[in-house]
Amino acid sequence: MTHESTARSRALDRLGKIDPVEYEASRNYLDGAVTGLSPFLRHGVLSLAEVRDAVVAKAGGAARGRKLIQELAWRDYYQRLWYLLGDNIWLDIERYKTGFEASDYADILPSDLLNATTGIDYVDYFVEQLHTTGQLHNHARMWLSAYIVHGRRVKWQAGARWFLSYLLDGDEASNNLSWQWCASTFSHKPYFYNRENVLKYSGKRFSRHQANDPFDTDYQTLSRKLFGNAPNQTEPQRRFDLRTNAEPDCPASSAGSINVANTLVWIHDGMMSPAHPAIAMGEHHVFVWDDQHIAACGHSAARIAFQKSAIICPDVHSQGKPLAEILHDIGRERRCGAIVTGQTPDPRLVRVIDQLRSRLTVQVVPDRAFVQLHDRLDLTRFSRYWAKAEIQLIAGGSDE
Repeated sequence: MTHESTARSRALDRLGKIDPVEYEASRNYLDGAVTGLSPFLRHGVLSLAEVRDAVVAKAGGAARGRKLIQELAWRDYYQRLWYLLGDNIWLDIERYKTGFEASDYADILPSDLLNATTGIDYVDYFVEQLHTTGQLHNHARMWLSAYIVHGRRVKWQAGARWFLSYLLDGDEASNNLSWQWCASTFSHKPYFYNRENVLKYSGKRFSRHQANDPFDTDYQTLSRKLFGNAPNQTEPQRRFDLRTNAEPDCPASSAGSINVANTLVWIHDGMMSPAHPAIAMGEHHVFVWDDQHIAACGHSAARIAFQKSAIICPDVHSQGKPLAEILHDIGRERRCGAIVTGQTPDPRLVRVIDQLRSRLTVQVVPDRAFVQLHDRLDLTRFSRYWAKAEIQLIAGGSDE
């Protein structure tokens, strides 16, 4: 049995209020018409396909909603990369293009940053916002990332782990790859900003000038200061092959066929919607808290509370032993001969699925597709993915 969660209700309410045209005009401003849908997408409370359809309907066509659809495509792109990279999403995809090597960057975040006592008004403001609400505008995330990696010369991995502890929408794909884009380990050049840029997009929150802000200068001066040793850019050498068959494989059931009356549906934290296709494939539904993972990541109270609000079944278990083992035990107690769950790129969950396959019939079910690409796909840059995806999403054609 499942139900519509409070998170699902809030998500549908937000979805009904999106304005794709205003979003395009104001999305870069902290007070702009952003959708606020990212936490719901991360947990599968909404699917990318649902939001895509709503954007097209609201805008009166895909072309008028192009910018918002393109931003949704970034999430699809990052998820595809997570299928390819798995745990390697924590490694530098390319070398830094900053004039420094990875060994030149610190492994831990400075205490004044974590305590919001840097003395730089916008930095401390965004740290407090992150710690208090678990939400940050994308522009604020970019500024903080650049400040940490380039201003304080700390490895992007340290910042990525910090974000994942607090962000309600934190997943390793969108989070880590955005940090790599900013750091230059997955982009042609490092991203950086200056104070004028912060003031332009943040309204009147901060003073015009601040003497102790090292970013309160022009871009040319900043570039020399931050990246004075950076060599001329050449085609980067990548650690991984990012060309792939277009659609991630969804393995067939490990044995036999699925009997709905005899099937346990495992609802994990990436498929928390009663509309997910896997939900209808079994009569028994269960959600299990992965306590060990939550503790290891140091998830904040706000992040845990959001996830609780998204649970769609009353049968909730806490984990006292390995996740695969507790799911197997629940299935045996209910006399279920099979387990169905949602497809996921998260290697932690993929390992659980593989462990279950050694004991039970397991069926992995994909959610409704955002875009289906039928050619071999080059994911080395978003622009190469988008060149194919845009044909279907905006023009309504075929990439073949």
